[in-house]
Amino acid sequence: MPYTAKKNFTEQAKIFGNGQCVALVRELTGAPASSTWREGDKLVDLLEINAPIAAGTAIATFFDGRYPNWPHGNHAAIFLRWVSNGIEVFHQWKGKAPHRRVLYFGRSQAQTFLRAEHYSVVK
Repeated sequence: MPYTAKKNFTEQAKIFGNGQCVALVRELTGAPASSTWREGDKLVDLLEINAPIAAGTAIATFFDGRYPNWPHGNHAAIFLRWVSNGIEVFHQWKGKAPHRRVLYFGRSQAQTFLRAEHYSVVK
């Protein structure tokens, strides 16, 4: 079961919880603790079959089917929409208030969490 944020969530400007990405996703979607998250459908697979994803769906990077909760290198966000060769997400991180951002497929990035192909639906 995917976790989905309610309408108007992108109007939020306050930092959620401790400022980490997971705090925003949990607060806006009602998802449980990230230690219980399991990997759902990979976004690249959904794109290949032209499957819809609801705006507001919780997505994250996973390792061996679980959200790793590492201090760096993993990320959680809220899916907004497909864009040309990527996805638009709503997210936050320590020191950066909630905002929209486009993550592209196949682009070289120093941080893997900035690449759309690393994301899956949270279940």
